[in-house]
Amino acid sequence: MGFACLYWLPLFLCVVMDSTRLSDSSLNWRISAERCTGHFVLLRSDGTAVACGDNRKGQCIIPDLVVEGVTYTQADTGRYHTVSLASDGIAVACGSSEHGECNIPALSGGIIYTQAAVGCCYTVLLMSDGTAVVCGVRQWKFPASSN
Repeated sequence: MGFACLYWLPLFLCVVMDSTRLSDSSLNWRISAERCTGHFVLLRSDGTAVACGDNRKGQCIIPDLVVEGVTYTQADTGRYHTVSLASDGIAVACGSSEHGECNIPALSGGIIYTQAAVGCCYTVLLMSDGTAVVCGVRQWKFPASSN
């Protein structure tokens, strides 16, 4: 039911478009986001995220998490942006926000983000209360809530 392609694999050497090489035989890597976007994200088994590829809008500059014990659990890529979810339920966006796709709303009241899906110019985030928020280009209408 996930939005992103998630596969566990032992990746010991990754050659990417700019000839950068990532190697670490002590960690397992998981491809978390890969599409025809020019960049992709790898999640390491220690919970860090590494983005590779086209970085002309800063979409490969994933911030380090500063809270002890918090790790990245999911990532997805748009054309020029990346959204990652952390184990504490926060969402982190980097890259272009020309259409507002990186304007992630702050949460309150114990609600957390549980899943992210990213498109060309938008981000969709599911929240623990069962609602969704769309950031960026809003081309689609969501069904009215039954609440």
